[in-house]
Amino acid sequence: MNEERGAPLLEVMDGIAARHGTNLAAISLAWLLHQKVVTSVILGLKRIDQLEENLKAAEVELSGDDLAALNAASALAPEYPGWMMASGEGPRRSLMETGRMPTAQWGPE
Repeated sequence: MNEERGAPLLEVMDGIAARHGTNLAAISLAWLLHQKVVTSVILGLKRIDQLEENLKAAEVELSGDDLAALNAASALAPEYPGWMMASGEGPRRSLMETGRMPTAQWGPE
């Protein structure tokens, strides 16, 4: 595990778990269940107490602020070419919408 990247996320999760009166496992699973791309969650456990902890996720209702904090803390740094494409998004969108390049960024027409 990348502890440097994981520590801020665990700190955010700890705060959310404390506010909801639950544990990190429940927050992790509840967060997964809020992701549009996740259709199911498979629990990995060996003991009944782990099952009980994981099932608490069904009772957790994460707020918009909770989700935003979790998403921000877990966001990956953009990779090439995504960061490069995003940096030119404004001029391309302007060209598509108006048919002309914005003069402020690209000089005179």
